[in-house]
Amino acid sequence: MGIDYGRAKTYTVGNWLEVWYENYAKIKMRPSTYLTYHGYIENHIKPQLGKIPLNDLTTLHLQQFYKKLLAEGRVERIEAQKQPKGLSAKTVRNIHQIISSALKLAVEQRLIARNPADGCALPKAERKEMQTLPVEQLTSFLREAKDSGVFALYYIDLTTGLRRGELLGLKWSDIDLEKGDLRVQRQIGRIDGKIIEMPLKTKNAYRTLPLSADAIDVLMQQRRKTGNSEWVFPSPTGGPMSPDSVLHMLHRVLKRAGLPKVRFHDLRHPYVKHTTKIFSLRLMDFQAQAYPDARRKTRGACQLHRGGQSQSPVRPLCNRKQFS
Repeated sequence: MGIDYGRAKTYTVGNWLEVWYENYAKIKMRPSTYLTYHGYIENHIKPQLGKIPLNDLTTLHLQQFYKKLLAEGRVERIEAQKQPKGLSAKTVRNIHQIISSALKLAVEQRLIARNPADGCALPKAERKEMQTLPVEQLTSFLREAKDSGVFALYYIDLTTGLRRGELLGLKWSDIDLEKGDLRVQRQIGRIDGKIIEMPLKTKNAYRTLPLSADAIDVLMQQRRKTGNSEWVFPSPTGGPMSPDSVLHMLHRVLKRAGLPKVRFHDLRHPYVKHTTKIFSLRLMDFQAQAYPDARRKTRGACQLHRGGQSQSPVRPLCNRKQFS
């Protein structure tokens, strides 16, 4: 069967992306995914390709579009001022996947004869080498974080291994300081320039984590600082913090401490991959030095505060020498 020209001529690329998104994509995707797709469509695809009649779209149109995204595709906003102007190869490949899926449906609906996305040359997805923060550099990092007023944020991240969005999504209702546990219930993300609460990506991402005694001390002090805010790490306006601002803050702390730049994901790598005794002891020692009046300044990450549960991998130590 041939193309249904009567229907085909009623669609532009932008119109068809909206139909595909609302009636097909949105139904089978997680909320966080379809919100991300919506941002790609509104911020990138429609402004550049939206007015082209669907039947006139060619592989060359798409190829030129991807080239432009790689060179200067980043949406301008304050948080992105110091970032590269072009989008990453991974993001461009994601945008291509959206376009390709929508056009595949258009072929099935007899609106176009072939999918022009099939002939595109895509940028190779680069694999960034993980730049972890060595354990021996934790002292300098935490000292600078304390001087910069963001010690609690990064200390809790280092002791729990939470992802950035999960960390910013913490509310005080998620934390039981008496039992000593923390429930991961949501994440914070940016969609269409707005900071919003988002569900976690998978069912297993909803979890409860034990808190060390030192982490509880840090959170108790953070609780006093945040006043009536429902967020554990609120922004100056009282709402959740922007993921971008937390990343920029990390880079400032690293620079001031004379340490190499690492990604937020890499910062939590020692916890996730190498929860070793030396790593945990470094955190405990710094907590003891940073807050000498804390109730548990030498206990560290010892017992879990849930009744009947076993101890954490790091046992309490006494008479430990402070490291320099």
